[in-house]
Amino acid sequence: MFGIIGQSLLLATAQAAAPAAAAPASAPATLQQQFDAASDAAQDGKCSDAITAFEALEHNPAAMKSPVVRGAIGVRKGNCLVKLHRTDEGEAAIRSGLPAMVAAGEAFVGDVVNAHMGLGTAARDRFDYARAGDEFRLALAAGGPQGRFRPLLALSQVSIFDPGPEPLAYIDEASRIADATPSISKDFHAQLLTLKARILLNRGEKAEGYALLKDALKLQGGLSLKVSLSDVATRSDLAIAAMLLNKRDDARNYLVYTGAGRMDQAPFSRAENMDVPLCGSTSGLTPADYAVVEFSIADDGSAFGVQPIYSTGGREIALAFARAASRWSWAPAKVQEIKPFLRYAMRVEMRCTVAGARPQINEPLTSRFMQWAAPLLAGRIQGGTDGAVAARASALLDQSRKEGTDQLTVALLGMLGLNPVTDTASANTYLQEGLGLALSRNMPVEISNWLRFAIAAQRNSDKPAATRAALRELLPVVTATGDALAIDTVRLQIASPGYRLSAPVDAPTLREAVIADPALPRDHPLKINALLQSASWAAQNRDFSQAQQIFQQTGLSTEQCAFIGAAPAIRRTGVSSTDYPMEAARMGFEGWTRVEFDVDSAGRTRQQRALISYPPFVFSDAASAMAKDFVYESSYRPGGDTACAGAAQNIAFRMN
Repeated sequence: MFGIIGQSLLLATAQAAAPAAAAPASAPATLQQQFDAASDAAQDGKCSDAITAFEALEHNPAAMKSPVVRGAIGVRKGNCLVKLHRTDEGEAAIRSGLPAMVAAGEAFVGDVVNAHMGLGTAARDRFDYARAGDEFRLALAAGGPQGRFRPLLALSQVSIFDPGPEPLAYIDEASRIADATPSISKDFHAQLLTLKARILLNRGEKAEGYALLKDALKLQGGLSLKVSLSDVATRSDLAIAAMLLNKRDDARNYLVYTGAGRMDQAPFSRAENMDVPLCGSTSGLTPADYAVVEFSIADDGSAFGVQPIYSTGGREIALAFARAASRWSWAPAKVQEIKPFLRYAMRVEMRCTVAGARPQINEPLTSRFMQWAAPLLAGRIQGGTDGAVAARASALLDQSRKEGTDQLTVALLGMLGLNPVTDTASANTYLQEGLGLALSRNMPVEISNWLRFAIAAQRNSDKPAATRAALRELLPVVTATGDALAIDTVRLQIASPGYRLSAPVDAPTLREAVIADPALPRDHPLKINALLQSASWAAQNRDFSQAQQIFQQTGLSTEQCAFIGAAPAIRRTGVSSTDYPMEAARMGFEGWTRVEFDVDSAGRTRQQRALISYPPFVFSDAASAMAKDFVYESSYRPGGDTACAGAAQNIAFRMN
């Protein structure tokens, strides 16, 4: 799936295949009839059935004698695999069959076109728009005068951020073909106008794009309570155009008619993973860049159909944000709270982070467990979304329990306990089972200690004081095992401050024990973290000379500190109902923003900026302004009050 417009336009151009001749009820289907039935299923979009039927033919030596049949099966099955997001398998199948289709001549031109369209779709779904464009152009060349419409639309979609005359030429030719086709509806023409307007907006031709979108809206019947997916696309693009033209009230009015900003119906801010890309030379992103990205949420909690809609910096900037959004995931139970229509083609405004994701205190301990588990899981758990990995691990777990493969069972239980889409109660159940099995089978203490730590951290994940108490109970248990990494991880976690939770009175003793532990190397992340916390402690007591001496022991530069140091703990927010933007309140908008900022040595915030906002453009400024009143725990900053560690905070805007 590739967005509202892309999918609906391409579906509208699909041609129905001629039905296969029915076999007598008493006679088994011939190979030709089996092939035709599989092809019909693929043509009708019944891809799971088609793949099963094609694979049955692949196992029949008689069916596979002909190179042409083998090629056709490869291309048609491959296209279905791509549609089901089994991209690698689909590409391999298409490439295996394409040469035979080319050699077969005019009779199989349609398969050649479909092969290049499938390869282009696979590249597009990987956000390789350059390669996708190459494949779609090959499809355009292969199809001849009568087969240009689908490739032209696909080329329009992957070139919306490109300069030069080609993107507009593609959509204009597609529009001329549509104008000459009496059966095409007004709504279909509106979608073509919306796609052209999107190209214009990304070229900076804001007024021209806005005018086209208004024409598209008229074709769809104007602003009414009738809402289809294509209506939502046009109205959402109109909101972007109006905002770019500083028509802020118009922008909010268009957003109202998309259904955006209703948090009781679409609580998708509660993602388990919603990272944004890092600013810098590697990503090519700067803090000034932003994009509007569209995505949908699948039943398993994964993001799909991700596409950039608007960007300030061209194709690569837009795709960097889209790649980040494609890795987002939600707990499946939370997904069920979202109405199906509202979790299709949602949009957010995104910016890059200057702080990045910092190592967690438990990261070395968790990495050690995963290194142990990796050989056991090799070949069993493939990459993919969090939801797909969890589903595969759950299926393997049932089998592993039955077979009594204890180490694999513990590895799978640990993976499920860690997986972001696993709810807290289930995660605790998995981890408890894993610990019981690890202890009963005398597995290495490194394994049982990670499970113990994970249980203590998970059990009260939303209650920092209770988590600290659980870790204090755990400390003598892991100390008795002599496992230095686990001991120091628990010590440092206890010593660390949290939200409305100051460092404990014995924090200096705990930190010093970590720093002095001869079992860990001098540059171990836990020791660096402990030294940074100790430097902040000295600075809070106005002993800046001691703070500087401690910081020098880390061996870090100020820049390295900014990416390694633990984020300071928040003390108060200063947020009140008066911070709700009046324009949003007047129009009934709800939403949320993740705002990022630096924290100076006194705990004040600086350089506040929105990272993700829903709906786009509504709450970004208000959230950034609110963050100015946040107060964090003071901490040592080498080189004066330069922020050693930035922070980020989610702000929800809900109406009573």
